[in-house]
Amino acid sequence: MTEATSRLQPTTIPAVFLINAAKRSELKAFMHRGSDGWHDITWKEAVGSIEAVASYLISAGIKPGDKISIFSENRPEWVYADIATLAIGAADVTIYATNSSQEAAYIVNDSDSRICFCSGKAQVDRLLQAKATMPALEKVIVFNDIDLPDPLFVSMKEVIAKGAASLKTGEIYDRCAAIRGDDLMTLIYTSGTTGNPKG
Repeated sequence: MTEATSRLQPTTIPAVFLINAAKRSELKAFMHRGSDGWHDITWKEAVGSIEAVASYLISAGIKPGDKISIFSENRPEWVYADIATLAIGAADVTIYATNSSQEAAYIVNDSDSRICFCSGKAQVDRLLQAKATMPALEKVIVFNDIDLPDPLFVSMKEVIAKGAASLKTGEIYDRCAAIRGDDLMTLIYTSGTTGNPKG
């Protein structure tokens, strides 16, 4: 255990993740496939990204109980967004990577999401189509390194750089330690085949 994780109890998902990451620091946590083959990500590297994203979210004014959407397929950045969101006491809202523009916008609005993480160009284009219908959405964080057409969008690379430059480690772990077992963690929406999705 590190000094930061010593105040955590293994009673919530983010606390269990961070405690285990501290014990396994140099071991492989994930593998992901890039254009040049498979790459390993250690627990230490994963936590570095999670703490940077969480610090960015805190600086953006995200409070415990706020909602943050994740509009993406499974990938390492999904985990970073998920654990960073949960560790600071916010709740995440899952959106299928293949949802239409209208379906994604409905979920963002219905859940009162303040920020949305998304995977790449397909999701960016769908969110852009619905931008005018999501007035409460403050920022969209894009995992893929692509040309971003609008100031609403910011790259994950920039988020991690800004968060790492202003780490809020103490506040992250204080917030994580304050999470109760009955706090809202995740909203999962139905596929919406018989009407609007239901959370």
